[in-house]
Amino acid sequence: MPFDAAENLIETEASDGFRRAVINASREARRSGMITVRDAALLRVALISPSFRQAAEDLAVTQMAFSGDPAVDDLPRKTSGEIDRTAIDWEGFGAFMKVFIPLLIELLIAVGVGA
Repeated sequence: MPFDAAENLIETEASDGFRRAVINASREARRSGMITVRDAALLRVALISPSFRQAAEDLAVTQMAFSGDPAVDDLPRKTSGEIDRTAIDWEGFGAFMKVFIPLLIELLIAVGVGA
């Protein structure tokens, strides 16, 4: 099965906005040559793991909160001031996610998956 056909199968399994946004951004990053086909496949498989997905989302939220980019700084907050992760429109941060993909590849390497 060609890789692009497999992408469609994986994307339909995406159950949450963060995972779907990462899959879409990794597809773009792969097509633009930012990451390899192997990296894109490893990332998609790693996102199946709830612990990796949580670590990746934690990293994304931290990067967004401290990026200094006004487009990203306006994250939804709870009344306590904490970032409301359930209200983040991950698809709306497509440009950030595409740049974020190489950091996720580094996270994979750090946990021993991409080495």
